[in-house]
Amino acid sequence: MSRPIQDCLQRYPATYRSQMAPNTSESSTLVSTLTLELGSAETLVKLFSYPNKPGGSESLADTILHWINQMLARDGFAGKGATASVQVNGNKYSLVLNGPDEVNDYADRLPTFLKYGEEALNVIETVIKKGKPEKPWPEWVKPPLKNRLWDPLDRGTWRFFLPLGLAMVRQKAVNFFHYPPMRLLDQMRDYLDDPVPVRLIELMYANGIDTLEEAWLYSTVMDGAPIAAPDDEGTIYYPVKDDKSQKENPPVHLLPIEKFGDYQKKLTELLLNTSSVDKGYTVPIVVYGTPARDTFNSIWKKAGLSDVKRANYVSIVEGKQTPVLSSRHPYAFFAQVQTSVGVGEMKPEMWESGVRAMINDLAAIRWQIQMSKNPKVDPATEWSACLEYWNDLSRLETVYALVLHEGSLFYPDPKSLVFEFRLSLKDVKDRAFEAAEAKRKAAKAAAKSPATKNPSNPKAPAKSV
Repeated sequence: MSRPIQDCLQRYPATYRSQMAPNTSESSTLVSTLTLELGSAETLVKLFSYPNKPGGSESLADTILHWINQMLARDGFAGKGATASVQVNGNKYSLVLNGPDEVNDYADRLPTFLKYGEEALNVIETVIKKGKPEKPWPEWVKPPLKNRLWDPLDRGTWRFFLPLGLAMVRQKAVNFFHYPPMRLLDQMRDYLDDPVPVRLIELMYANGIDTLEEAWLYSTVMDGAPIAAPDDEGTIYYPVKDDKSQKENPPVHLLPIEKFGDYQKKLTELLLNTSSVDKGYTVPIVVYGTPARDTFNSIWKKAGLSDVKRANYVSIVEGKQTPVLSSRHPYAFFAQVQTSVGVGEMKPEMWESGVRAMINDLAAIRWQIQMSKNPKVDPATEWSACLEYWNDLSRLETVYALVLHEGSLFYPDPKSLVFEFRLSLKDVKDRAFEAAEAKRKAAKAAAKSPATKNPSNPKAPAKSV
């Protein structure tokens, strides 16, 4: 078994939820107490999407505490003994944090985060009352869309949702996405309990991140639209041809991400920590998916991100350079290799494209980590180096194992949204090794025979689906 896949096996948690509780074994002298005024109940109900689960009996104070405790864990302070409590005085709420001196870093950042959330709420209220599409929705979309920007499918499923419970002061990277899936709020109540962030954390393990606590520092999310919606309501894809032009209809992006420009600009700047390596740089950003990339380019026009120009420096925080990479959405892997996302098995004919997708996604995570360690390296040069790293045949076993494992995403009960992977990395390691060995032997034979074309990826290993 190769060293990369062995390391990945050792780091991958048997079940993600079994490691959700923070590690509190590390001792730390508690020397600081920070008290923050959070505001009125009327405002906090909106900012914390209360109740998270409609009809739930949890108090507003306990809901706030739920997300604050997650934040402390993701920033690594819970493991140092930090604690939180929410105090209620009439209609006013305050937060008390006890822990190491670093908890004082929330003094400015958390209130500012909530302030920007209020501004986004004002945008939503305007969109709900007055928002109309600039152009009529396409007639071919079925069922027909309502002539409005808010919830045009008229299902009543959209809700305001800030990126709560994530690292806010110690993050080493920022991930710019389109919008949060509803499951993160209503049912999971965890921004990272979803196939996409869990998948990204697995790719971090494969790229050398040692612990879940360290991975959390690379998992801070900035969603362009702070609107929780079902998976199928962000973008509608209809690969049908227009009757007149016979061209495939373009995707229709439903969420009004373009209305949140000020929020996106301010919150992104707030979350971009200064690099610990050089004060002239910030931590890196990875922009995932086309809607997020288009939005990012519209705000920071000099970014110029595209399918060709994937990486660049962008001036977001005054006086600093931010390394930025554009990558495809991690969810695309599941949609690409499975007949229907969550069925628990791959389509055998999608093996080769799944391998290519996995290499790209592994390279994106490697870029994020490497640029965090040294932001002074040219982003485009580093991107090429990361692609070369994961295209190396010596790492093919890790790539194949991850394709087989993540291609087995399974929803035992789609209504509950709880997910698992039917094949663990341990289950697939032998098949991944055999397939990688076959690929390497074929490549070696081709190298000895110049007239022979380079072999393509072998077929999916036996029993891989």
